[in-house]
Amino acid sequence: MRVLRIALAMVLAGLAALATAGSVAAVPPQTEFLPPPDGLLDTSCGYEILVTFPVQREYLRTYFDHDGNAVKLIVTGALVVTFTNTATGASFTANISGPSHINLVSGANSSEGRSGGPVDGLPGLNVFSGRVDFENGTLHGHLHANVCEVLAP
Repeated sequence: MRVLRIALAMVLAGLAALATAGSVAAVPPQTEFLPPPDGLLDTSCGYEILVTFPVQREYLRTYFDHDGNAVKLIVTGALVVTFTNTATGASFTANISGPSHINLVSGANSSEGRSGGPVDGLPGLNVFSGRVDFENGTLHGHLHANVCEVLAP
């Protein structure tokens, strides 16, 4: 009888472990294609610039905690942007593949590598490399091009 109780206890312990394993196991990251909106018109330079993306192979990877709540986002992959002055037809193309990191718990939002767009403290659109902290707008890196100056009429 004692052996039967031990065997039954082991079976129940095993079932309990299996029942709790699902709730304790981490949710695997999810990856999805993240195409940027194409054909944007920007006027931050004082004239109209068409923003298109001839290469769009960026992906969003979402990480979750053990309760299934999203806690971190990382954007990676190839992204090439073309800025075109709509009045003159002049254009400038750059690889801005990043990556970008967004911590949903702390609120930290940063980009490393080559990026493009507006940055606090710099007018208009820019192409830069290094680290940009979007939380406080600081750029620690190198400005490659001020798009407004490159495409000025």
